[in-house]
Formats: sequence, structure tokens, C-alpha cells
Amino acid sequence: MKKLNVRAELAALPGVVRRPDTPEGELKGVFGGTLPYRDGMVTTLKFSGKSAWEFHPEDEVLFCVEGNGTLLIIEDGGVTRPQSLSASVVVIVPKGCWHAIEAPGGISLLTISPQPTHHLRVDLSPWQKAAPA
Repeated sequence: MKKLNVRAELAALPGVVRRPDTPEGELKGVFGGTLPYRDGMVTTLKFSGKSAWEFHPEDEVLFCVEGNGTLLIIEDGGVTRPQSLSASVVVIVPKGCWHAIEAPGGISLLTISPQPTHHLRVDLSPWQKAAPA
């Protein structure tokens, strides 16, 4: 059996301000402990700002431990559906959907992410379509 103390891992992270184009080498303070799980990993992370866009071959589970933010999911047709994230909220991101997190005030997460993770390190805001009201 393997275990991870989520609170301790997150407390040890300084958290950093992210941008979609933040180089991999500057993300050291974002990610905490990980555990292998099935075809992926359980990971702790803490940051403020906006993450890179990413997608996975299977569903990803996001559990917001502390803070709040907005999960942006691009669905078929390029429509972006924002989902609110706050402490104790769990969201399942559908497989193959590009997604990013905006958290200006900071957020701490536990994720269960299938691998490989595909990243797009550019800001897609100019090309996003808002969901119809």
C-alpha cells in the first residue's frame, strides 16, 4: 500500500504564479507528491494564475482542496464551458477535452490524471468561443 499526506504535501509547496507559457523548468514549486495509479498518477499541486492547456486519453479527476478558480473546458465545436472550482469540489474532466485552470487568488488541488498528458503552452483566449447563454 502507498499513501500520500495531501495536507502536508500542499503545505510544503510555495506555489508559483503560472502562465500558459510558463517553461517546464519554472514549475518546480507547483507540484508536490505523486503516487502511481493505474495508467497515470495522483498528484498534489498549488499555484495562482493560469495553467497551460492540456488533455488526457481518459477522464481526469480534479479535487479542489483549498482556494478557488475556474476550470475552462473546450468541448466539441470550440465552445468553452467554465466550471467553478472551490474547496471540496470534485470535477471529472472528460477524456480528450482541452482544459485549463484560472486561479488568480490561488488554488490547491489533488488530481488523478491518466497519462500521457498533452500540453499546449499558449494562451487560447483570442480563439475561444463562449458558451451560449
